[in-house]
Amino acid sequence: MRPGIRPSLVLRVEGVEPGPQGSKKAVGRRKNGSTILVEMSKKVKPFREAVADSAKVKLGNVGPYFEQHVPVDVEVWFYLKRGKTVTREFPTTSPDLDKVMRSLGDALKTGGVVYDDAQVIDVVMKKRYATPENPVGCLVFVHEHPSAK
Repeated sequence: MRPGIRPSLVLRVEGVEPGPQGSKKAVGRRKNGSTILVEMSKKVKPFREAVADSAKVKLGNVGPYFEQHVPVDVEVWFYLKRGKTVTREFPTTSPDLDKVMRSLGDALKTGGVVYDDAQVIDVVMKKRYATPENPVGCLVFVHEHPSAK
């Protein structure tokens, strides 16, 4: 390993449904006239908190693990709850994969994995139904991009 390169970081978050970030609902206006927006999905906050808490525990609440401007790659497997009557093999319904990734990126920043989620330059994302081996939640691999100097 090159001097200064950080080894891969693996986070397993279990028991919380991945929440899509991005769709917002207007709930009122501030005194200055601007609109108050809230996330449509009630799953966003618990999911982001679970990912951030998992990272903080793993890193000892010291961050960022990957310093500012260091490019990182992320591979993530999102595991979703399968409805009782669902027979299809893959979760081809909500949440949208890109919106769940947005939520994860912000959680990696909050959890101290990266200085800013803009550091993520390559992503592999997969969405599957949860199994006993891979319960509801996500499995995340983060590592410094090989071309980083």
